Amino acid sequence: MNKKEMLIQEGTLAAAYEATASTSVKMEKETIQMIVSGQMPEGDVLAKAHTAGICAMKKSSNLLPAVPPLADNAVKISLKVCSASQVDIRVVATSTTPENANRVAMMIASMTALSLYDLCKTVDQTVEVGNVTSFPEKKIA
Repeated sequence: MNKKEMLIQEGTLAAAYEATASTSVKMEKETIQMIVSGQMPEGDVLAKAHTAGICAMKKSSNLLPAVPPLADNAVKISLKVCSASQVDIRVVATSTTPENANRVAMMIASMTALSLYDLCKTVDQTVEVGNVTSFPEKKIA
């Protein structure tokens, strides 16, 4: 199975909270096969969706009104083809406040899924984004 992961980290965290959000993108088996074999017209759609998630992270203070700039946040974005018809997206965000970590994780998961949806809809009209789920924040430092 194909998997994309990246860790973005800036600054030093005084007190850190970690939040996780996840979603999935469902599509036809043939579309998944095209993704895995690198035959999508748009190229490596997992890498492009991952990049969109990173861009969303960098713009989160502009997109979410009460979130400060991400100088002291860390984010891990994972896209994984987990079945013959689904890509799972998981985002783990770390921030100095629990609310910011949760909001950022949910926003990044949403934007990553929307980008994957947009890249796949040209070959598969059945593509659908699942619910975005957030998990309780936990204090890690």
